[in-house]
Amino acid sequence: MRSILILMLGACLAMPSVAGAEPANGSTMPAVRVSAPVPAPGTAPSVSPTIALSTSETKVVIDSSAGVYYTTDHTGVVEVVDLTTHAIMRAISVPGDPNALAFDSETHRLYVGELGGSKVWVINPSTGTILGALSGVPSETVNALLVNTASGTIYSYTSNNPSTEPGVLTAFDGQTLGAIASTLTVGAVEGLAIDRSRGTLDVVEYDAYHLNASIAVLHGSTLAVKKRTYYGSAIRLSGIDVDPLTNTLYVGFSGGDSYGGTSYGIYGVDGSTGAVTSTMLAYDDAQVESVYIDESRSLVYGLSSTSAFTDPAGPTGPGVALGMVSVFSAATKSFVEELQVGAQSFVAGLDTMSGNLHVINFNHGNPSVNVITPLAEQNVFRFWLPSSNDHFFTMNVTEAEGILRLYPSLWRYEGVAYQAFATQESGTVPLYRFWSPDLQGHFFTASQQERDAVVSRYASHVWSYEGVDFYVYPEGTSAAATTQVARFWSPRYQQHFYTMNPAETAYIEQYYAGEIWTFENYNFRVPSS
Repeated sequence: MRSILILMLGACLAMPSVAGAEPANGSTMPAVRVSAPVPAPGTAPSVSPTIALSTSETKVVIDSSAGVYYTTDHTGVVEVVDLTTHAIMRAISVPGDPNALAFDSETHRLYVGELGGSKVWVINPSTGTILGALSGVPSETVNALLVNTASGTIYSYTSNNPSTEPGVLTAFDGQTLGAIASTLTVGAVEGLAIDRSRGTLDVVEYDAYHLNASIAVLHGSTLAVKKRTYYGSAIRLSGIDVDPLTNTLYVGFSGGDSYGGTSYGIYGVDGSTGAVTSTMLAYDDAQVESVYIDESRSLVYGLSSTSAFTDPAGPTGPGVALGMVSVFSAATKSFVEELQVGAQSFVAGLDTMSGNLHVINFNHGNPSVNVITPLAEQNVFRFWLPSSNDHFFTMNVTEAEGILRLYPSLWRYEGVAYQAFATQESGTVPLYRFWSPDLQGHFFTASQQERDAVVSRYASHVWSYEGVDFYVYPEGTSAAATTQVARFWSPRYQQHFYTMNPAETAYIEQYYAGEIWTFENYNFRVPSS
């Protein structure tokens, strides 16, 4: 499959505008502009039994491509742990006591910050070799590290009193390892996240002196404040993750409700305005301390270290409060379920390849892990190119984010088109992808015969075969709960269009029949949910 850069080079060519196409009934209507459907959530994720660990793990970062995660318990080593068996594969010795970890999946570098020191080591985790250290780290404990894998920028948060005092955020160049910017926070940092599409650093803060919670959106290179929104003293915010495709920040909250009690859950916050756009309430009365979003499935996880649930036979006796993961749907902005995990669940890591969330439990000195596993179905993201009226569909989150980052004025994100499979599941077939440099458009087919005919009949400048995009059900499937995907061809625009939404199909046939959009067939099926 081609890189994003190659995908977009063709889109930069000059094409005539098609914004004012005239529909078949003669009324003035734009070209196909019906919003993409939002799938309803499917069956909820499941949680594994508690798995005992040999050592306590207080920091976790996941290396999906290697099938491992890196962890530490502040004792001078970073352990490499198998994602499947949770067995320790090897240990990497580091100077000092590690307190913060970050992993760059693009450069395959591991960053390790010291407890009570001012060092951030750069390590090759495959060999355990220390490659160097970041320069310009403030002389305080390194409490958090992040890496923007799109830009290579590394961020540190340093403070000797991170729970109550302001600290320092510092940005480092991934090539030179030198500091390029720093800023003092307005309060204790309760969460950090990176928007890879917009290149921003999003910070949740709490000013203990003025009793004010806030979210700051910082410029990724200069750390200048682009937007800071205050939410007052009645709300506590903690934990944050971001969906770059929708520019939505998901933040854990607790605060007074209209009944005189306290509500708990996750806010959806507009990344541009700071306005709370959705409130997803958890059922358990426990503060969400960490937030993780699975963009591939529109799932948001809220981790609470303690909950109202207790362990009847815990390692320190009955009645020990257990951790809880609250699951929400980003598509419907609603609560899905809550999953009970081990006691003292302080950290978790999301495996972006499988979608599994690994929840680490300190468990009063008896460490353990629970693995939360979602369904196999993943989102297929839909984009529109106004210059040629092309629609593009991809399941690849990195590719989707890259389109918004590199070509925000060319491609428009329309939402989730439907769900499909990243790997071949029982009863599914490949969906083949083509790109036409001449027509500036994409073509998708689930027919191997049609794929072979296009490859043999057309030169690569007409239709260039790119490989398998993802997996779908064939039109003649016997699988339950599937929906047909309609395929249209536009003689006017020389483009294809695909939709699983019957209302969208009917709308096109009513207003755009004939030369504008002609129905071709139902080429494949996708899960209905």
